[in-house]
Amino acid sequence: MTVGAIAPVAGYDRRQRASRMIVVGVAYVAVVAAGAIYPFVSPLRDFWNALPPPEIAANALGGLVWLPILLVAIARQPNGRLWKLIFLLAVTLRIDALEYVPNSIVFTLARASDVAALAVFVHLIVSFPSGELRGRFDRGVVAYGYLLVIVWTLKEIVFAGDWWEIGCNPECIRNAFVI
Repeated sequence: MTVGAIAPVAGYDRRQRASRMIVVGVAYVAVVAAGAIYPFVSPLRDFWNALPPPEIAANALGGLVWLPILLVAIARQPNGRLWKLIFLLAVTLRIDALEYVPNSIVFTLARASDVAALAVFVHLIVSFPSGELRGRFDRGVVAYGYLLVIVWTLKEIVFAGDWWEIGCNPECIRNAFVI
């Protein structure tokens, strides 16, 4: 068992590491905050079944649970992939906030791809603790996860029907690609 793979990098400058942690931490908090706040200020907020404030607060706090994990991953492996996967997971978990954007294309892509976080989560779990996929089997499992998400997203975009329609005052926001 080698512990060196997850230990802090010896030759990495502390100032460089600290500045990266600050920049990534601020960007992470901004993504989590935007995902929690935008549904309240969106012009479409009245057309969705409004989430109760405790549920939105729980969503934001759930996102902040990953912040210390992200910062530890950066401190241990500043050039590693693990912290990048954690950051990507936070972004993909907040895709559903884009459903409140009053644009049919953005609405369609956000509505259909809100399951993208599942593939990123599979990638994160399989590649833990280094952030790298070790072999063909690992790559196959992760590719299968991404493939399922892509197929699901295409199915949702193309075959969802016209029930994806909100905000018809004066112009409806609807699925832009339905057949």
